[in-house]
Amino acid sequence: MEEPQEKKCYDRFYFDTLAGGEAWMEVAWNDTAFKEQLIRIGLTGKGEFIIKREELETLLLALTKDPSRYVRSTTRVAGIKYVPVPQRLYQDYLEYKKYKNKNV
Repeated sequence: MEEPQEKKCYDRFYFDTLAGGEAWMEVAWNDTAFKEQLIRIGLTGKGEFIIKREELETLLLALTKDPSRYVRSTTRVAGIKYVPVPQRLYQDYLEYKKYKNKNV
């Protein structure tokens, strides 16, 4: 049996932040965002970033420890992909990537 097709529907959700500002999250703001299942998250006056829906599901899993609520795929194993690292390690990584890309 085929899964029902999602309908394209632009939505923006607003959130209050602890710092007193306002944050928002958008889905399906254009065809690419809908097709690639991208989510745009922003903080008013501070900028924005874009993540894939599965990354948000991973974050929610880390917060709730309940995969049945957020992970829709039965084949994908959810896990924490990003771990904060000290700035020095991150700089070393960027240097490594730059060197690797030059020599490939």
